[in-house]
Amino acid sequence: MLVDDNPQSDVQQDVRRHSPSRGKPWIGTWLLVLLTPVTAVAWQDAEQLQAQLKREFQPLLQEYCGDCHWGADAEGGLDLEQVQRIDQLLRDAKRWQRLKDRVRRGQMPPPDAEPLPEEKKQRFLNWLGKSLNSLDCTDVNPGNVSIRRLNRTEYQNTIKSLTGVDYSAKELFPRDDVGYGFDNIAGVLSLSPMLMERYLDAAEEITSRAIVDPRANTIDSTWAGANFESDDRFSQDEGESKVFLGEGRISRQIELPAPGRYELTITAFQESDGDDDIGIRLIKDGRVLGRVPVSSSRAAPEEFRFTFITRALQPRNFQIHSRIEPGDAGENTARLHVTKVRVRGPIGVDHSGALLAYDTRDKTEPEQREVAAHFLGTFAERAFRRPVNQAETDRYLQLYDQAYAEEQSFAAAVQTVCQAILISPPFLFRIEQPITQGETRELSGFELASSLSYFLWSDMPDDELFRLAAEGRLTEPAVWRQQVDRMLQDDRSLALVENFYLQWLQLRSLDQADPDPDSFPRFTRRLLPDMNRETAMLFQDILRRDASVLELLQADFTYLNSRLARHYGIPIDRKVSGFQRVDLSALDRSGGLLTHASILTLTSNPNRTSPVRRGKWVMETLLGREPPPPIPDVVPLDDQRELQGTTRQRLVQHRSDPNCASCHETMDAIGFAMENFDAIGRWRETDEGLPVDATSQLPDGTQLAGVAGLRTALASELKQEFLKCLTEKMLIYSLGRGLEYYDQCAIDLILDRLEQDDYRISTLIQAITESEPFRKRRGQPDSTDE
Repeated sequence: MLVDDNPQSDVQQDVRRHSPSRGKPWIGTWLLVLLTPVTAVAWQDAEQLQAQLKREFQPLLQEYCGDCHWGADAEGGLDLEQVQRIDQLLRDAKRWQRLKDRVRRGQMPPPDAEPLPEEKKQRFLNWLGKSLNSLDCTDVNPGNVSIRRLNRTEYQNTIKSLTGVDYSAKELFPRDDVGYGFDNIAGVLSLSPMLMERYLDAAEEITSRAIVDPRANTIDSTWAGANFESDDRFSQDEGESKVFLGEGRISRQIELPAPGRYELTITAFQESDGDDDIGIRLIKDGRVLGRVPVSSSRAAPEEFRFTFITRALQPRNFQIHSRIEPGDAGENTARLHVTKVRVRGPIGVDHSGALLAYDTRDKTEPEQREVAAHFLGTFAERAFRRPVNQAETDRYLQLYDQAYAEEQSFAAAVQTVCQAILISPPFLFRIEQPITQGETRELSGFELASSLSYFLWSDMPDDELFRLAAEGRLTEPAVWRQQVDRMLQDDRSLALVENFYLQWLQLRSLDQADPDPDSFPRFTRRLLPDMNRETAMLFQDILRRDASVLELLQADFTYLNSRLARHYGIPIDRKVSGFQRVDLSALDRSGGLLTHASILTLTSNPNRTSPVRRGKWVMETLLGREPPPPIPDVVPLDDQRELQGTTRQRLVQHRSDPNCASCHETMDAIGFAMENFDAIGRWRETDEGLPVDATSQLPDGTQLAGVAGLRTALASELKQEFLKCLTEKMLIYSLGRGLEYYDQCAIDLILDRLEQDDYRISTLIQAITESEPFRKRRGQPDSTDE
């Protein structure tokens, strides 16, 4: 339903602005309920806006914009002929807002087209503004989230909390795809065959380290190569060695004493007169453990180490395959010698830190099964982050019985079941209960516990969240707010710094920056993590002090170590090791994100600054504006050799083309204000031997006197855009999905609470966790038109 030309009527806004609701978010909701009739009356306004579209503005759009934006061949993918309903504008509100701004500034229709008469222009802008604010917030659609796979950071943290095992998923798993700027978006977190294989390997290793037999023996045995059996005519014995004359294989059954991780070492060398390609391949029970080339000589044999996981106690079959491919000469004269094979393990087993180390001596099978049933039930509930039903319990106990019958080992059987749990969808994915199409429901306590913990900690819920969910108390408003405060005080909330903040600012890609060594000979790549750390510690400081999010822009302090301080030329206390808080106000230096070398280097070219990239970054990342794409066949600035002067002067010459100027006017104005910083973030007064001019003006007339003026503008004239952008980005991250037009109602309420509480970061987070999209779900409709 489309209603009032504003998400909240003037009466509502005035009541909320002057009501004593500070710190009492439920009052705002109560007032909205009381004032619902006010907005309901505005349905007539929505009908009027729809009628105006059909009667007046569709013909206007066809007359003045139809040459470029009408029909199947419309430019830029904007076919105005298809705009038939107001809700189409709402679904693509950002695009229409940009169009509105360009019409208002006279950029559309373009200069070479018939101009839009002023009276018609003002009527169109007034109608479009009302239409873009016509969303009905009396029946908010909270949206839905498809099942979401744990990304590799969440997986690694969850495994640590669940089992106590430090498993390096971030190094061993493939990189997660990114959507809307974040790697926790449900729609892009696919499950590839490669990742599934990694999950299987991880489950074996994790369970072998978490579940152990305290009586387990170890093995450290060495066999001569000649003690392996030859399976073909291409190998022969030579003393204690096995010698391959061609491509062949040798094998041996080795009995391992306990489940766990083992190391197998092959000592080998080769003899060859040419450039033959020689190598070995190790296979365990039909599975390739690795391949290595062999180039060492008889005088210096080489050791080749392979690690593997085993969960069974019966003998294992190991095969060593040779690879001998003749070189350019074409004749095979090579010989591969395997002198000895050593197996040792289990390795890395510390029973004191094991999740389960059960001594089965003097325990009957029924007693062992009872222990297994209790452990597996608890383990499954924590792994699935919800209660398990009887069917699930029975299924896992049946698997335990089968594994015990095969392995005759309590530890191996429990490991088998836990591996099944760790590769099952309820563990790998965050799955919420299905909802009937069109219906809306509150999330359960356990679903909310997971949503909250993965938002704030990138980790599974802790015992307190589980307990409150089981008691049915987590949904109580006071309990919920207390839990959010508790979790923000926990060190695990620093996950917000790495997983939200640095992704929002695009700083995960800073390690790809490659400043030109000729232009910046004193730059060292060791500065890049220092730069990232400075920016991360600013957010961490604001989070710990529960300060205003505007300090991201206006902080009068920063964090530096000695290397970064030398880079900036800022004096610090040399007696303090590591990073220290530095007061910038006494040094007459500006602080905040826009002065950080991380941002300034990220948005520069390798050999010079880029006002365009810096301006584009500010527009997209801090203001939520999407700049239009460059015109086709535009010549890059660096390729225009005839341009002279500073970077700014050359860019002004470059954009003298009117087709370029309209897109550049905002980006360049922002970027020019940052020109006192070079391409690696150091302060400078000159560029190419000429004085730097860091003054500029935004299209609306706002004057920017360098980076200090830009900071002021972002925290004043552009403050609402910054706050809305930050809110939208954090809401996307918290939900794991992109935003829809109907989320604007929740965003407005969050922004209201943020303004009422001096923009404190905890208020932003609390408001997001109490919003309808975070706490509710609506079943997907049959039609995409809904």
